[in-house]
Amino acid sequence: MKKREKKPKSKARRIIEWVGFGILGCVFTFALIAQIDAMVHKDENWGQQLRFGVGSFVVKTNSMEPEYKVGSAIITYKKNPTEIFNQWNADPENARIDITFTYREFPSFIPKDTTLTKQTNEVPDRKLYGSPMTHRLREVHEDPTKEVGKGRYIFVVAGINPTEEWAADQYQAFSEDYLLGVVVANSDFLGKVFSFIASPWGLFGLLLIPAFYLVISSTADIFRILREPEEETSGGDGSKKQGTVSVIPDSERERLKQEMLMQMLEEKRKAKQAAKEAAAEPENPANEEETAAEPAPNEEASVAEQPEETAPKAEKKDALSGYDDAQKAELRKQMLAQIMAEKKAGKETEKPSVKEETPKTDKKDALGEYDEAQKAELRKQMLAQIMAEKKAAKEKDKPAMKETAPEEKKETKKADALADYDDAQKAELRKQMLAQIMAEKKAAKAKVNLEKKEKDDGQA
Repeated sequence: MKKREKKPKSKARRIIEWVGFGILGCVFTFALIAQIDAMVHKDENWGQQLRFGVGSFVVKTNSMEPEYKVGSAIITYKKNPTEIFNQWNADPENARIDITFTYREFPSFIPKDTTLTKQTNEVPDRKLYGSPMTHRLREVHEDPTKEVGKGRYIFVVAGINPTEEWAADQYQAFSEDYLLGVVVANSDFLGKVFSFIASPWGLFGLLLIPAFYLVISSTADIFRILREPEEETSGGDGSKKQGTVSVIPDSERERLKQEMLMQMLEEKRKAKQAAKEAAAEPENPANEEETAAEPAPNEEASVAEQPEETAPKAEKKDALSGYDDAQKAELRKQMLAQIMAEKKAGKETEKPSVKEETPKTDKKDALGEYDEAQKAELRKQMLAQIMAEKKAAKEKDKPAMKETAPEEKKETKKADALADYDDAQKAELRKQMLAQIMAEKKAAKAKVNLEKKEKDDGQA
């Protein structure tokens, strides 16, 4: 089954989403706290919900037109009654203070303004009883004998609509206990918004806003994924591939790493062997034909003795059968980087070295064709050659003819004995013979010392 990789969101989109969700979260938190405050102080405001002293109301009658049209919204703030009194006394003629109060029954109060003759809240209409009302302040009276909040101030308010003759002489009087706030702003647009939100359709629309965003964003993601090329497929072995590199299970990763290492070592050994054969090709053309026509017996033994190299290759072929060449190359690159990193950190597991593959095999095969008599002869020749070279180094300017003839003779024999070997193999034979000579010389010296010690002990 083909799957697709979800493309990560861009940085700009993530920033916009975080900012948007942050703003919405702050607004929601503030609204929640404000609503709690309004509910806690509801009884203090005659059942009206003022959030941190701020209230919002929608105008329903025309008594304050043309300034406050029917359907517009007003924002009020509950100021201290003393501040309202001082503001009014500062300039009574030019002061335009619109007060929102709760419409309740209040004892009869006669204002100084003789045009105001009818107090409507002395016996209020039961339809408006308890409702919030907004009118303009006409008079403020103070009773110094009373405390603030207990009838110290008497506010007289009235409407401003000149077209309503029936309301021209009407007024309302109330103490600061009925005060809900002073109008600080009004808006026709906010009134329509508030009215819509208060309706069932408005509440339903508010709930649809987050759902609408989720639908739009999900649809955009679906169309983007459909337009993008396939980035993730399923491999033949059941593993998933992302791009050109597969996500290999942990159980297979270590084995593949060892296989990659063995393959690299094998390729390195073959490259070194090819360079060695290329260097020896012009010197031994005859031997090259024999090698091509008839493989050496040691080669068969070497192949038989190394089952560990062929087995991993077969496993690797099975493990990577579902991958193309580009994916194999990428996987090899990753494994090589991982191996080098582990080696640098000191965590590299034990791996076969190049020295264990080639030099030891060459050393073992170098004298495999000779019996004990031939080996003794070769040793004798090597010893003679070493002594001759040592003597020649000391007497560089005075070569002796007597020593040259036997030496040439021995070299001829050596050339005949080692005709099947190239220079590298001859150097290796020489190194082996020299080590053997030194070991025997050391053993002989130890034997002489032991005999001398036994002889001294007998005399004693």
